[in-house]
Amino acid sequence: MALFAGAAQAVPTYCSPNLSNGGGLAVSNMTYNGANADDCYGTVAGVDSQSTINALNLNWGTDWAFLAKDDNPGNALNGTGSFTGIDFTLSASAGKTGNWSLTGTGNVPTTLDLIGVLKGSNRYALYLFDDVAFDGNDGGTWEMTFGNGKKQLADLSHLSLYVRQGNNVVPEPATALLLGAGLIGLLGVSRRKKA
Repeated sequence: MALFAGAAQAVPTYCSPNLSNGGGLAVSNMTYNGANADDCYGTVAGVDSQSTINALNLNWGTDWAFLAKDDNPGNALNGTGSFTGIDFTLSASAGKTGNWSLTGTGNVPTTLDLIGVLKGSNRYALYLFDDVAFDGNDGGTWEMTFGNGKKQLADLSHLSLYVRQGNNVVPEPATALLLGAGLIGLLGVSRRKKA
């Protein structure tokens, strides 16, 4: 039994230094609120969609839903979508590097898992953000690191987001207040018993 008592090993990430990554990707190529992606994968030929993302059968799971796509980076027309009572707007700047933003109104704050997809030329790369707190006005940076078939970096064609509910649900303010009041009550009972 002692042979199996060791610590569980984490699943290697696709962007791990000890795994080859033909696209030359890194978790720092896409950020969310100042933090690097948790993992990345790619590059993949073709165009991303909910079915193609789930068909990759990544160790990130296969229950991803399409959220929004900015098909026109740098222009006023942005992508929109809805998920769990939140209406989202996604926008991205144009070029080889830039910023992206995700705003939402409705049932916020919440915790989400996100896949950000950067598409350039005929390829795309995926970036995982696991259990991120979304407060209604978030975003990050992106950088293209893969080519357009002519040994040049591709410009961003579109930025897509895929979503699922995160594991760490952010409590509603009323729930947090009720929980806090209960803890204060327990502390008072404990102090009375000691007296």
